[in-house]
Amino acid sequence: MTYTPEAAAEIEEALATLPPLKVEILEAYLLHPFANANAKEFAHHGLARRVGVLLQCVINVFHIIPPGQVEPISTESRNSAEINIHAFYIGVFGSLDNLARIWTLEKNVTRPNGKPLANRDIGLTPDYVHVRGSLTPAMQGYLDGMADWFAYLIGFRHSLAHRVPLYIPPHTVSNANVDRYNAIEQERWQAIRGHDYARADELDREQAGLTSFRAWITRSPNEEPRPVGFHPQMIADFRTVHEVAMRFIADLRAP
Repeated sequence: MTYTPEAAAEIEEALATLPPLKVEILEAYLLHPFANANAKEFAHHGLARRVGVLLQCVINVFHIIPPGQVEPISTESRNSAEINIHAFYIGVFGSLDNLARIWTLEKNVTRPNGKPLANRDIGLTPDYVHVRGSLTPAMQGYLDGMADWFAYLIGFRHSLAHRVPLYIPPHTVSNANVDRYNAIEQERWQAIRGHDYARADELDREQAGLTSFRAWITRSPNEEPRPVGFHPQMIADFRTVHEVAMRFIADLRAP
């Protein structure tokens, strides 16, 4: 996941395409003549606010860790980027929930017996059958085709909120260097136990020379064996929120 200079430049250029998408969502939802006051509130104070935060999170991460970053970074910088990534994924999930609430309120979606939907019934992921069943056939087909994306998003959101939070590994070690890296680790602890701190520092420097930085985000290795390159993924996820939001507003505008 080391980007060539050309690929890093392309990712940076892709970032510049996001602000117009934010504006398009805001204009669509802030100017729409909602019939339901609560739907309007979720549009103006839910979705609109979230989209602004999502964009700022992406910008912040790109500023803290540029796509071309290859040198190790400080713990403080990694933590700052992780804070923004955490907020981003909660915001993406929340944006989808806002869209589901806007739709169900504006379209007066109920349970089959006519009773109002409970909060636990409202969402866009596949298990929210009442909401999914109320959508147009085209929207249902579109969301069905996003099953893999929803699974990835649910996995990240639930791990972040309930289990192992998303984190950026401080460094990686190539397969060719793993054995020497582990051997140095043993030698270093022996030096520390023997109070040979000069040797421990020397081994630290050698060990650091075997590592490199990768712009990855991951969670528990038992749940997500393959890390994700967070720069292009955040851009893709923002674009997905935009696409879903614009499809919903088109259906809301339809007679």
